[in-house]
Amino acid sequence: MFRTMRSRYYMHEDVIFMILSWLPAKSLLRFMAVCKLWHSIILNPYFINTHLTNSQKKQALVAILSEEVDPDCIYTLEESIRLKLPPQCTGMTHSTGSCNGLVCLTNAYGVDIYLWNPFTKRLKKLPTPNKIQYPKRIKFSNIGLGFDSISNDYKILRMVEFSFGPLDRLGNRILEVEVYSSNADSWKEIPLPETVRSIMLHKLSKCIQAKNGVLYIEGIREILSFDLHNEVFGVYPFPNSIKKSHVLNFEDSVAMICKSFGDVSRLSLWTLDDNCGCKASWNKKFDIENNWHVDYVCLMLGVGQFVGNIVTAGGYFLYDYKKKDIKRLCDYKKKNIRLVSKYLAIIMVKYVESLVSLKGFEKEELSGK
Repeated sequence: MFRTMRSRYYMHEDVIFMILSWLPAKSLLRFMAVCKLWHSIILNPYFINTHLTNSQKKQALVAILSEEVDPDCIYTLEESIRLKLPPQCTGMTHSTGSCNGLVCLTNAYGVDIYLWNPFTKRLKKLPTPNKIQYPKRIKFSNIGLGFDSISNDYKILRMVEFSFGPLDRLGNRILEVEVYSSNADSWKEIPLPETVRSIMLHKLSKCIQAKNGVLYIEGIREILSFDLHNEVFGVYPFPNSIKKSHVLNFEDSVAMICKSFGDVSRLSLWTLDDNCGCKASWNKKFDIENNWHVDYVCLMLGVGQFVGNIVTAGGYFLYDYKKKDIKRLCDYKKKNIRLVSKYLAIIMVKYVESLVSLKGFEKEELSGK
């Protein structure tokens, strides 16, 4: 009788694998305690990669990272989550975005850097970068996180500008670059070509991974690209319009939203096409009605949605340009949230749930320790 009942409810391991691979990461962490088989499946590297692939097919989330922001900052929006920073990262108020469910956090000068998976509650403090010999001379640092699929390696690009003397003189600044490899667990210096040395960055320059294995860094007048595998730079001027967004990822292409000169009611999305080794060019994909007078676009989520800041309304909004619908994400006037800059009040990243872990990851400390 026992054997009959067992065979009736038996489920093949491959079917269990497939079902589990579509579940949220938070559920999988609980289901590891169901039995040894499920525990083994969920910790299998092949399962972790399959689950990540499936997560990337779902709607991306807007992750709001903070130490202090009231959880009521989120207004019942399915596409957003609030993630409290781990205690080890107190003061890490700078985020360089996320990649495959990992979030990179750093302090103002990019000296203390953490990689963190918010759903597994695990993180790692990276080795101290090499280029910190003049800490009082660091004007700013720009940091980007990406994945080199050819080498199966998570890499961090760190660009540091040192200043010596008056800041308005190009000759008094030094730009240095190094790259961290998770495989090697170390930093190495990257020599800079002359075309890159003269590029002007700023402390809020955004860095994203758009095309697979390539980081794009937003300068003042140009965009830099950095091939994570070959470790070489490229330089592309901005479109000939008024910039109204950070550098964005739109359908795996680097993009920007711009405003035409003299037209405040319409925004346009442009993508940089640099495929097949041909000369790169900016192409306008479509126009967006700006009836709500969005001042700046922070994130592009795909499926017709972006996160924008409306300064006069004192908040962030999720705008669906296909449905022409807008929802409030956060009201920083009502919640008295500290403004970091004109366009950034809280840390927001485009986020995909995952179980990805790296060698050296440790559990978060308990709150209150």
